[in-house]
Amino acid sequence: MKKIIYFFILPAILVACSKSGNSGGSNNNNNGDGVLSATIDGTNYNFTVYPTAVHVHTGSLYSVAFSGYSGPIGTGNYLEVIVGNEPAPIVAGTYYNNYVSSNLNAFIDYFTMPNSVAFIATGVSPDTSTVTITTLTSDSAKGTFSGNVTNNSSGSTITHVVTNGKFSLKFSS
Repeated sequence: MKKIIYFFILPAILVACSKSGNSGGSNNNNNGDGVLSATIDGTNYNFTVYPTAVHVHTGSLYSVAFSGYSGPIGTGNYLEVIVGNEPAPIVAGTYYNNYVSSNLNAFIDYFTMPNSVAFIATGVSPDTSTVTITTLTSDSAKGTFSGNVTNNSSGSTITHVVTNGKFSLKFSS
């Protein structure tokens, strides 16, 4: 239950922070400093509006998260990539969300606008995700991600395929 609550609280924090005008706790700005991009269903997207990178330490769990909008807030799609639910600080490496281990620790969330329809990598096949952090310092993070995100509302299942994901963002000082 703790993981489910954590999974939905962190996105809410990131969305609220990214709308705050200070770009959500990062020193990236709405001019597109840094990189957050992905190919979704064969279409390339750059999430350059309020690109955000944050470290989160909640109770005994650690996370890092990267997010941004593909256009103006409210109309641009929103993407967030999270490595979390770890009992120790996050380090460079590859993280998975595929129910192989008891810790689900690589999340991709994609919200299509303007109706904010949520697509999530649940960890149950085919909705798995992989995040590789190649460089992680106290100042910045760089890496790649991919996976499938699904919306299971209204009795239908819609899945988006996320490939070629890249991030290179600075954390707040």
